[in-house]
Amino acid sequence: MGFTVKVEADTGDILQIICRDGFFGGKALEAFTSVYEGIETEFFGEQSQEYQWFRKLEEISKIDLSLICNISYVGNWDYGEEEYDRFKRCDGYNSEISEEEFCIAVKSVRKMWTPIDKVIEVVEESIRILPQLGKETYWFSPHATINDFEGLLDTLLLAKQRMAKEVRLRTV
Repeated sequence: MGFTVKVEADTGDILQIICRDGFFGGKALEAFTSVYEGIETEFFGEQSQEYQWFRKLEEISKIDLSLICNISYVGNWDYGEEEYDRFKRCDGYNSEISEEEFCIAVKSVRKMWTPIDKVIEVVEESIRILPQLGKETYWFSPHATINDFEGLLDTLLLAKQRMAKEVRLRTV
């Protein structure tokens, strides 16, 4: 079972990313954004191959690509802050989360809504520069990662066509 990434739009649409090869997108995109987030949160040190690779990516880019990490979340956080009891009944995977942590997570996911045009710009720039980074790593497969980004772009354009103004990404 692999990850899938869905585009959540402010119109209420939740759109599955379907890549140009006809498969669901997400596994390569999730691997990429997870490691990138590790760079942004300083999980990986400056001497690590991950840090060096993503800094090279950023040097090549004309814009800040880290936005892709700031709009991505994992799981189901479609709750109001007052719904902790409901969350505990519905989500057995997160049974150890305190009410305070729950409220922080709900607020954090709510803040991820981002103008769709800004996200499209980041995805288009990623598609432009990723081929320049060459060899495969555990977070980047030239074919699979670019394929997922192209599927994401197509899905964002569909959301925009459906009048979405803001989006965020959800991994399930």
